[in-house]
Amino acid sequence: MSWPILCVAQQAIKQKGELFFYWGYNRSAFTPSDMHFQGDNYDFILSDVKASDRPSKVEVDPYLHIGKFTIPQYNYRLGYFLSDRISVSLGMDHMKYVMDLGQKVTISGFIDTEDKYQGAFSNQEILIGNRFVYLEHSDGLNYASAELDYWLPVWQSNNEKFDVQFVAGAGLGMCIPKTVAVVMDEQLDNRFHVAGWGISSKAGFRTTFFTHFFYEISAKTGYVWLPNVLTTELGSAKVDHHFGWFQVYGAFGISLPLNRK
Repeated sequence: MSWPILCVAQQAIKQKGELFFYWGYNRSAFTPSDMHFQGDNYDFILSDVKASDRPSKVEVDPYLHIGKFTIPQYNYRLGYFLSDRISVSLGMDHMKYVMDLGQKVTISGFIDTEDKYQGAFSNQEILIGNRFVYLEHSDGLNYASAELDYWLPVWQSNNEKFDVQFVAGAGLGMCIPKTVAVVMDEQLDNRFHVAGWGISSKAGFRTTFFTHFFYEISAKTGYVWLPNVLTTELGSAKVDHHFGWFQVYGAFGISLPLNRK
């Protein structure tokens, strides 16, 4: 019985020429990363640094507050259907990457500052997430990407106003974080800047209701390379790190035909 229903949906759902937009929110997780800190008088690597996201509590404020709805970890995307099955889109995944406090990692390298942090290190254990080193991309880990998606109809109502589709796709983009960094007691709330690039893939479902409105829930994973995370406003100090990420997001959207009734 499932195959006839699927075939009818594939024949009936027409999407070519439609423009769509969605806005939603995510929960994210990150793999450990090695952080390479470089400055005028230091060069050291912290190994297997752990980080978490920072979700906002689900309440009317901030999610439905006109001045605060961009504070939580959000997703938005504008796309266009090249055919009934293939779409392209541009959008942003705003994740918050926050170094876990009070963790012990290993350090290798040197610090030549003539203060309490000075030394040469070779796989020594050290406590971070304090005034020695702390880092968060909390405003945020902004992954701006282009995506190519494939859509597989699953079900459609007889009046064609409701349907369910499976979506899978891949993306390529750049990372534009705004980083708060503390390095040896010096703190910087940085500016937005291009710090690196990334790749991603996703899979999920979109449920359309009343023809033009939809809700999408998807799982998404990716990898980012960040060779240029700034830690000082002036000078050449920076952090180089790369890591994998995973998120689940839910989003409401609208889809409108541009070239047909």
